[in-house]
Amino acid sequence: MKIMNGRDEEVLLKKYAENLPGLIFRLTVDQNKIPHLSFLCKEAGNLLKIDPREIEHNPSRLYDLVLPEERAEIRELFRRSMRTGEKIERDIFASLPDGSNHWFRIEATHRKLPGGRGDEWFGAALDVTDIRKEKRELSESKELLEGIFSSVEDAIFLIGPGRSVVQSANAAVEYIFGYRPDELEGETTEILHLDRESFEEFGRLTRKSLEQKQSFHGEFQMRRRNGEVFPTEHSITVLNPESGWNGGVVSVVRDITERKKLEKELRDSEKRYRDLVENLNDVVYLVDREGRITYVTPPVQTVLGYTPDKLTGTVFFPLVHPEDKGRIGQEFERTITGERIVTEFRIRVGSGEYLWVRTSSVPVYDTGGIVGLQGVLTDISGRKQAEEEKANLEKQFHHAQKLESVGRLAGGVAHDFNNLLSPILGYSEMLMEEEADAESCRELSEEIYKAAGKAADLTRQLLAFGRKQTLEMEVLDMNEVLKGLEKLLRRTIREEIDIDLQLSSESLPVMADQGQVEQVIMNLAVNAQDAMPGKGTMTIETGLLDLDEESADVYHGINSGLYAMLAVRDTGTGMDRETLDQVFDPFFTTKAQDKGTGLGLATTYGIVKQHGGSIHPYSEPGRGSIFKVYLPICREACPTEKSLEMRENAPRGTETILVVEDDDNVRDLAARILESLGYKVLEAPDGEHALHSAKVYEGPIDLLLTDVVMPKMRGREVSEKLSAVRPELKVLFMSGYTDRNISRDQILDQGAHFIQKPFGKVQLAVKVREVLDDRIPPH
Repeated sequence: MKIMNGRDEEVLLKKYAENLPGLIFRLTVDQNKIPHLSFLCKEAGNLLKIDPREIEHNPSRLYDLVLPEERAEIRELFRRSMRTGEKIERDIFASLPDGSNHWFRIEATHRKLPGGRGDEWFGAALDVTDIRKEKRELSESKELLEGIFSSVEDAIFLIGPGRSVVQSANAAVEYIFGYRPDELEGETTEILHLDRESFEEFGRLTRKSLEQKQSFHGEFQMRRRNGEVFPTEHSITVLNPESGWNGGVVSVVRDITERKKLEKELRDSEKRYRDLVENLNDVVYLVDREGRITYVTPPVQTVLGYTPDKLTGTVFFPLVHPEDKGRIGQEFERTITGERIVTEFRIRVGSGEYLWVRTSSVPVYDTGGIVGLQGVLTDISGRKQAEEEKANLEKQFHHAQKLESVGRLAGGVAHDFNNLLSPILGYSEMLMEEEADAESCRELSEEIYKAAGKAADLTRQLLAFGRKQTLEMEVLDMNEVLKGLEKLLRRTIREEIDIDLQLSSESLPVMADQGQVEQVIMNLAVNAQDAMPGKGTMTIETGLLDLDEESADVYHGINSGLYAMLAVRDTGTGMDRETLDQVFDPFFTTKAQDKGTGLGLATTYGIVKQHGGSIHPYSEPGRGSIFKVYLPICREACPTEKSLEMRENAPRGTETILVVEDDDNVRDLAARILESLGYKVLEAPDGEHALHSAKVYEGPIDLLLTDVVMPKMRGREVSEKLSAVRPELKVLFMSGYTDRNISRDQILDQGAHFIQKPFGKVQLAVKVREVLDDRIPPH
């Protein structure tokens, strides 16, 4: 055998190292601390994706592949190895020139070069990227399984073959059975079973699962540590022998006490439901998509005269009255497409006659969709008979009312026409019988002409009341119409009546017949004059009102939008509720018999309604009256975009507001508006309830919004009593009267905050915010 010298041995080792997998290297650091790669295997270039010569000439190039934050630590490893001679072992993360990232396991052995020439390391670097990935995935999988095993709410047992010995258990075992997992490990499951028989049955099924390699599901009565017996559901799965559990099973045990309880409750509920349904007076039925009756309750025999077995399996359409059959067929089709239908029709009963019934039906769903409908059928023949009798009575009543109204109208017209015909007939006879000069003939003719003119006016009033006259519509500004009538008003109204004209600064364009609008103004002015026997003040006011849908419906029953408001107010004696309810009736009057026909306000009502507007009186005895007319603004002349934008951006708040109003609709409207703006709202129908609400409410109340005129206690008294106990309370009054009238009549203090009814969302939002923020002085 040939003995190799040192040189040959080194060559052989080098050749062997170059063919090893991984990166084999020898690193030398001389006495000047300069690193040299005295050996680098050929595989280095493939592993590091870099030219080996580049590394040989510049060993520090290897550091460039390492993350910057780790470079200092690696240098410290080599320094420590130089000092202590310890072996270097470390995983290093490297970013290679081709953009890929790899983990390398570095192991290097240190030795001192002889003669103090420096230090040397001989080592290897293996790519462990895939190994680390597999370890990480395995660790994550293990953590996941351990997490599931520990956190699942069901009890899980790992049971070895043989006598059902518990190898391991999860934490839920203690919650369900009362035993800690370590207390059960090494024990058989007999301790958990109700009795020996149950345990042996469990063992038999476990062995069967092992033999047949199949899972098993079943239910067992088991026992907790405290002796309580409860129902459980078991799921047994055979473990793979390769899992390390020697071919045992996994037993998952679920406490089904609640489920069993619910199942019993469901059975009891179904029995109660069946007992209830079958003893109802109404008929409950099921019908399939073809209209075939699949189920019907026993009361069908009492209601329709058929036994359930006779109807079951038959199609119900032939029983429907011929006149109702087409409609019922359409509604049936709508039901089986998903709608709920409530309808009434006639159905043939066992005697052959037809009976009125009402049905409410809904679709019945299955996994495949709608399979039919179910419903309730009720006998309404008695109600239909009562409705028919009621309709006949209403018809008779309306006929009687019509006769009364016609008689009243005829009496009023006859009275006025007799008064008008008397001078016409008298003066006509005088013209025919007397030999009169031209002057006297002229006088008689003028009297006849005046009487005929009054007769024509009466005819025109009758047409306006019936809304039958022809209108000549044009765009008018209400302010300009009033300015044009001002002189005539002052000449017509008695001198002792002061006329206060308060016109809006905004344009109020309306589409109207000028003559008819002027008649409305004159009628209201004359009516106000007659309400003030002596001296008094008549206030005529105009304004622009923006009503949202809720306000329009509550106050007027008209459409939402912009309206021109005309208000005529007097300081007369006022009216009670009974008079207010009749004020627009034709020929109703509180004046003396020779002072008026009672057609003035009825005519005004007819004209306003014919113009698509609304008119409303406000009054109470001793407080005068105010009539408000609302005519729709002509949109062509007055765009509403700004108004709509204001509604959308109405000021909001979060304060608490107490709303006191005796009218339910107005109170509900105000509360809904304020709640939609973010406020907390308390409601009271009168002063007594308001005081009680303020007393029991523990939080702050920031604002009182109260009607001025209410029964029992007026708004002013409510505010005074509340302010005494809640001095921080701010107050905003509301009324159908104008603020000037309220202040002038000393119903409120001169400095009170006030908003006039009706109001829309924007008006109320702005006013409430101004009062709460103290941004306006009291008017």
